[in-house]
Amino acid sequence: MKHLLRSIVLGLLLLPCLPSARAHASDTTYTSRASFEAALSSFQIDSLDGITSDPHVLDVRADFSISTPSVMYGCINQAGCGDNSGIGFDSAYEWTYNTSPVTFTFNAPASAIGFDYANPTCCGDGSVLTLDGNSSGASSGFFGIISDTPVTSFVMSGSGSYMLIDNITYGQADVPEPASMALFGLGVGGLAMLRRRRKAA
Repeated sequence: MKHLLRSIVLGLLLLPCLPSARAHASDTTYTSRASFEAALSSFQIDSLDGITSDPHVLDVRADFSISTPSVMYGCINQAGCGDNSGIGFDSAYEWTYNTSPVTFTFNAPASAIGFDYANPTCCGDGSVLTLDGNSSGASSGFFGIISDTPVTSFVMSGSGSYMLIDNITYGQADVPEPASMALFGLGVGGLAMLRRRRKAA
């Protein structure tokens, strides 16, 4: 019993020495909106109503801002963007140009982001979406990621010239903290040792 307690105390003392989880140490990707939303404990959807229709580099929303060093255009009722309603984009959505990254910066840490995306009808070149280094593998659909660590920013880019995005979905997932996982592991290990000792006695 003394050895067991010594092991647990030693493990607790070593917890501060454990490497802290880096941002996006492990992402889970989703191509199904339903599965993505089901994996979240809470989420919100920004349908991009109220965006400006002029080219801009910063769009401030209620919980986050969208910025890019390239050009982004707010499409409202097809003005200046042609008709993309056949692929599900109408009313209000964003059109990004070039392969420059687009950064979503949140007011408070979020562990998940996802959205509908597609190449525009007029001039799609098969551009594939990448979100924090995770490739969607397709030129249209839904793509989302859940990070094991809540962060304040996510970066999106496309492999080609243009990309449409809409219905930005973000929120929280129940992800155990690394320290909690370590404590849980120590507890399980301690119980196993105690059980073995009892059997041997």
